[in-house]
Amino acid sequence: MAILMLLLGMVSAIVIVVFALQNGRVVTVSFFDWSVEASLVLVIMITALMGFLTALFFELFVQIKLRFRLYKMGRQVKALEAEVAKLQSVQNAGKTVSAYAKEPSVTEENPIEKTGLGA
Repeated sequence: MAILMLLLGMVSAIVIVVFALQNGRVVTVSFFDWSVEASLVLVIMITALMGFLTALFFELFVQIKLRFRLYKMGRQVKALEAEVAKLQSVQNAGKTVSAYAKEPSVTEENPIEKTGLGA
């Protein structure tokens, strides 16, 4: 996927450069009260660079947001793992206590032995 994106970026850059070189005349660029005459090549290149930087800024914003979310999720996973370990130790401790606390069971084979009246 990364190679595809790199190739797409290179093709886009080549197309922009070829377009800019074929349109080399001087143009007037106006923005509000500001006006400047510049080569169309320069205008196209600056515009493409501004578009690239804008896309990079938004991608950086998304990456920071995702990394912060990943950090929070990692902390939550650690807390839940600690809780699971605590519950497992409590459960294991409960099993060992109940194993020693069991009373010997009386067999149901001979009911007279159970009451002590047989001998």
